[in-house]
Amino acid sequence: MGTCSAVRPLLDEITALMTVPLIQGTLLYASGAKRTSTKGKAEGATFAAAMLPRLHYCSPKDATIVYNNMRIGSTTAVDHYAIVQDAIRGVDNANLRCMNVTCAQIGGLQIGNEYIAGGQPCVDPVIGEGLSSGETAGVVIGVIIACVIILGLVVFLCFMVKKEKSGNPLFQSLQAMQPSGAHVVSPYKE
Repeated sequence: MGTCSAVRPLLDEITALMTVPLIQGTLLYASGAKRTSTKGKAEGATFAAAMLPRLHYCSPKDATIVYNNMRIGSTTAVDHYAIVQDAIRGVDNANLRCMNVTCAQIGGLQIGNEYIAGGQPCVDPVIGEGLSSGETAGVVIGVIIACVIILGLVVFLCFMVKKEKSGNPLFQSLQAMQPSGAHVVSPYKE
């Protein structure tokens, strides 16, 4: 049908979703839970190698950190989950966003029913929704000022009604303000 360009966004989404289990596998083997044998180290290196090109596109520095910690023959400690996790996420989860993957998709790492130390799921920032702390403070100050003005108007209105009922209105017509016997001269001819 000649609509190949419509497939590209779907391919990008599929590729991002296929990266999720690769990241999860890399994190699992980085935890040391499965990295105690040669087979476990090889499996961890395989998961990492499969997702490294996408991570390298987002951050060559962070991809190097993951590579150095997950490669076969790595001399780093067996349990280096936090280092690998931080590199995959990037600063403020920038690498995850770059790879079009969310914290909710990655989840956390549990052994049994408990998250491992530092294995809780990260939180996706809400982009384009909500207010910054400065904006929130501005809204609160604006609401307080509006309430004070409305309260002042209500008090003034009550004061005016009270004066009116006592026969001493705050505002009087021009006729009532004229001394007795005087009359108002209109510039218009009647």
